[in-house]
Formats: sequence, structure tokens, C-alpha cells
Amino acid sequence: MSQNQIAALLSLGFRSSTFGLQELTLPHLVTKQRNGVYRINAMRAGYQTPADARASIEAMDPVGWPDELHFIARYRQYQADTLIGMSDGIAWIGAHHHTPLSAMPGMLGGISLTLARGVETDEFLINLGADFDELAARAPCRELRAPAGQLGRPSPHLNRAMYGTCGEWTYVLEDWGMATWATGYQGKVESMLPCEGEEILCLTANRFSPPAVIIHAPDACAYRADFGTDTGQGSALDAALRATGAVFPSMPEASETEVVAYFEEHGERLPELVFTAVGAYTGVTIDQNDVKAGELPGVLIAPA
Repeated sequence: MSQNQIAALLSLGFRSSTFGLQELTLPHLVTKQRNGVYRINAMRAGYQTPADARASIEAMDPVGWPDELHFIARYRQYQADTLIGMSDGIAWIGAHHHTPLSAMPGMLGGISLTLARGVETDEFLINLGADFDELAARAPCRELRAPAGQLGRPSPHLNRAMYGTCGEWTYVLEDWGMATWATGYQGKVESMLPCEGEEILCLTANRFSPPAVIIHAPDACAYRADFGTDTGQGSALDAALRATGAVFPSMPEASETEVVAYFEEHGERLPELVFTAVGAYTGVTIDQNDVKAGELPGVLIAPA
């Protein structure tokens, strides 16, 4: 059955059906036959006769048998491995959230990350304020020279941004204290307002006005969450945040004493947990060494 047929039967949008099928694929309840086409587990399907059922099940790979002795243990391990494998690719950014800035060719500490899909990379960067000629040059970030200023403070003129792509996502890295898209969106800059058919996910460090913030715009509407909370939309992103422990206890569910104690114990790791969750949700990986060395292409962008 095709994904479009499944979505129509269940009155789901394409994005919701995609997330649902991903969840069903992991424990082998459905298998992907080819792009957009899925098959239900033979032990869950209906048959005309017992003989048809037996023949179909005997043709299965035993790994997909839900009643196989080690199925549950293998599923849980695969689930954990998948989460770790997908998230390690940007977790390092969160791990260096509090790392002091230092003079280096690229970036490491205090990085803000903006992710976008459904929009061309160059178009997104131009919307952020990138120069056409600079964008066309694809110069490594280490070769760019922002106007001289105080280390760790935003330039009144231009700041460096490093960018690239991973799968269907464009990513933009900035270490001047905030994410340009976040400041532009909050300032209602027209070119930075989210649009239907696009998805933008921004983790802005907010160094000058804590706390750090998540802004998620799955379409034309955007939802904001401080680090340690979720967007309240019950989305796949929210599920990833909860699965990695990036949603901390809050009042009134917990007492003020409990909330403070939990934050004091786990707060230092919170940015890493948030980036881990976003890595799990998007599948994006970004090479730490390339970012540190400034090898990725860069542009100079004015604060929005």
C-alpha cells in the first residue's frame, strides 16, 4: 500500500504519516518496499486461508517475527543505537554550548544552529541577508574576515555564518551569540517569516538574553520553547526532546525545590541533550573538525 493511500485512509497529512510509518518500521511492523510503498508485517496481515498465512510467515526473515525469543531485546537495542547514531552528529555543538569563544579559523563554543528544509539552500541564505557574489564564491569560512570588534560580541555590521547541507536539510552555524533567523523572525523581517511547505528549526544560544531557545516552524506557524521544555504541540520533535531527557521537570507538576534541584544537577548537560534530540529528529550530522577548522563555506551576514 502506498503512503498516500495510508494517509488518505487515516485522514493524515503527509508529514504525520511519514512520522507514523517511521515508528512502525523500527519494530518491523511494516517494511518499506520502495519509496512511498510499505508492506505490513506478515504476522499482522489478514489472509484468505491458514495455508496462505503459513506460507507468508515461513517466507519471512525471522528477525521480523514479533514472537521470536530475542525480538524485544533486539528492538530496544536497535532503538537505542538508532537514536545515538542519529544524534551524535550534532550533540557536540550542545556539549560546547558553554565553551568560551577563542580565536580560531572556524567555530566551536556557543554555536547557534538553524535548520531548514523545503527551501533551496541559496534562497534561504539570501533571505538571511547573504551577499549574492559571496554566496556564489563558496569560500571557506576561515577565509572570511568580519569587521574587527570585541571577541564574542556581535558586530554592528557583519558576522560570520557557516553553512552546508545534510540530506534534505540546510544548516547554518553562527557563534556571535544568537541565530540570525531567530532575530529576524522575532523582528518580523518579511524574508525570514516561515512559509507553508517549509520547515525551520532554530536553536539560538541567546547569549545576551538567556535562556537559549528552540523555535520550530513546521509550516507557516512557529512554536517557541526554552531549553528544558518542549513546544507543547505533541510533535515528533517534542517526542525526541522527551526521549533524550531534554524536557526538565517544571511547576506545578513538580515543586519549586524539586525543579531547582534537578536543574542544578543536570542543567550543565541540557544544551547537549537538546542538540541530541534535534539530531535524532532530523538525522543531521555536521563534522566537528570541519567546523573548527572553518572548512565549510561561509558568508558574512548583518544582524537582523
